[in-house]
Amino acid sequence: MTDPNALAIAQKLGGDIMAYLESGKVSEIMLNPDGTVWVDSFEHGMYQTDITVNQGSIENMVKTLAHSELRIVNSEHPYLQANLPFNGERFQAMLPPIVENVCFSIRTPAQRIFKLDEYFTDNPILQQKREDKLALKKQVKDEYDSMVESGLSFEQLGDFFRLLMRLRKNIFVSGGTGSGKTTFLNAILDSEAVKKDRCYVMQDTPELQLSAPNKIMCRWDDYTSAEDLLKIALRMRPDRALIGEVRGAECLDLLSVWNTGHSGGVASAHANSAFDTLNRIEDMLLQHPNITAIPYGTISAAIDIVVYMENLMIVEVMEVNGHTQENGYQTRMLYQG
Repeated sequence: MTDPNALAIAQKLGGDIMAYLESGKVSEIMLNPDGTVWVDSFEHGMYQTDITVNQGSIENMVKTLAHSELRIVNSEHPYLQANLPFNGERFQAMLPPIVENVCFSIRTPAQRIFKLDEYFTDNPILQQKREDKLALKKQVKDEYDSMVESGLSFEQLGDFFRLLMRLRKNIFVSGGTGSGKTTFLNAILDSEAVKKDRCYVMQDTPELQLSAPNKIMCRWDDYTSAEDLLKIALRMRPDRALIGEVRGAECLDLLSVWNTGHSGGVASAHANSAFDTLNRIEDMLLQHPNITAIPYGTISAAIDIVVYMENLMIVEVMEVNGHTQENGYQTRMLYQG
């Protein structure tokens, strides 16, 4: 390595992280705000390493990289999207105050071209994973259908929402101020299915609590908007995108994230009923400068379940099944209490 800038960045990243970068065996390397380093490997999937980092050194590295690209990273612009000077690795970093400590995600370029057969018969590991996933999905879907068709009771709601998290359903929780939206979100986010995933949490005040070990908790402020955080989300390798409360145009970015392979998310908004929540979402989308007509298809594709709450109680649970021009939203009321 002869480029002095690349050498400086490599030294600040540290030998352990550079070893993973140069191994050709991982697709992603992630530093979380809590200082843990995770990798997504071709052979073993995602796992936490035993690497310890000097976060001050990492923050200096981010600023060095920004300087090399004539960019500025500070409290008014606390994030950086760039490419590392080694093999063009895609790099996304976030810094305080939008996160507690510096964090990043590095996406490594493909080392070789995979042949089609490797995705099917020639890769028994992937084939077994696929078969196991399909079997589990069918089992959980059968449980869901059985529970819904027999009619949801109040006593079944806990198991039902745990099932929704396993099925990676997108849930919108609505109600008035003090209705219990955040309290309920924290309850369903404590499910075991969520703890197994990498979660990207966005909020303006630290209300959502998450016990999942692999997570990024970030906050928007006067300089970094909710829309900014949602755009960054796709580069931080999330399994789930979770947002405390949606209030305006950022709703479009949230639905886009949910519709692009990051299902299993939750969000909340103010509304007067489960069905009225869909109307409220329409109003928020129309606040976006690029939206001139309501994207009914986007709404109905992204949102699976709407929960309406009053006085800390679940009043309605509604399923969203699509939208047609003739009949509007296709919904089914699963529970009324």
